[in-house]
Amino acid sequence: MLQMLLRRFIFVCTASIQFIIVSINCYGQSTSNIRPAIKEIVEKIASYNILENYIVAGAKAGQSTQWKRFLAIKDQATEQELIVLTKYNNPIVRCYAFLALTNRKSKEIFPVLIDHLTDTQFVVTLQFDNEDEIRVGDFFYFITADKISIKEKNKVDSMLLYNDNIILQAKNNLIKKLNNDSSKYKRIRAIAIKQKDPDVIVSLAKFHNKQDIPIIKILLTSKDDSLVYYGLWAVRNFPDSAFFPNIVDIHSNYLRETPTIDHVLLRMLYQAIVQYKNEASRQLLQKSLSSTIHYNLTHRQLIWLAIEKYPDQIYNGLQDKAFLTEEDRNAMRYEMDAANDK
Repeated sequence: MLQMLLRRFIFVCTASIQFIIVSINCYGQSTSNIRPAIKEIVEKIASYNILENYIVAGAKAGQSTQWKRFLAIKDQATEQELIVLTKYNNPIVRCYAFLALTNRKSKEIFPVLIDHLTDTQFVVTLQFDNEDEIRVGDFFYFITADKISIKEKNKVDSMLLYNDNIILQAKNNLIKKLNNDSSKYKRIRAIAIKQKDPDVIVSLAKFHNKQDIPIIKILLTSKDDSLVYYGLWAVRNFPDSAFFPNIVDIHSNYLRETPTIDHVLLRMLYQAIVQYKNEASRQLLQKSLSSTIHYNLTHRQLIWLAIEKYPDQIYNGLQDKAFLTEEDRNAMRYEMDAANDK
């Protein structure tokens, strides 16, 4: 799973590198108007270079020192100083400065947000003991969700959808909500073709348009398993017969003895297979259930899970042939909930 996430991260960064370069070059505004006391705090924030919440775990358990620095600039900096700091060359400082503006309910939140929708630098975040990464633009977008008006949000959403220079998870999330809006199909397809973002292709698949088959097949036939995973996810959304030969090939590869197995990809494979609801798909499942490879239990578990999640009478009896214990079944039910549709 970690390997897949790393490959996904590399893919997204490579696809959007030109925008990252633009983003980096946009920041670094002069801080000559920032008072020395505020500058000193800001430099410490930049030096530590992690966006921490107020509580951290581990050896430094307790209230985060970085968070205390944030509270200091929130309480001591003027609004104009905070606005200047949202253009500071360090992305952590930009995030804390904007968070301070939102906490103060500044009237400048919206224009600053607009200016940063193309801010694609990643920052490391730490909340208690959970480390993650987020783009600066996404951070700005997410923390203003309940702080801007409906009219302002509509303007932001329009920019996300129609501005090719915006490469944010917020854009992908918006596209996922537009799957049933046929008026947005052409735009979503254009984004999928231009950005080649697998997340967008998965959303595109929900329109069930045959002209998108070649786009999805590129993912299915990739040598990169992380892209194959998204291809299978697209097939789960759009189980067209044109994809079935690819499904058969992927399935055959996973019935060979290998030193390791990609659990997440295999889970999506079986969930894609059961969308076909025909005799050919049933035979693929039966072939897996009767195999004697080392990872047979994993195959049986994930077949059981796929049918549990997407039941159909054509698969009647196959869950019993998985021969899972009640403990295994409960574990699969938990995985189904925890996977959050992935």
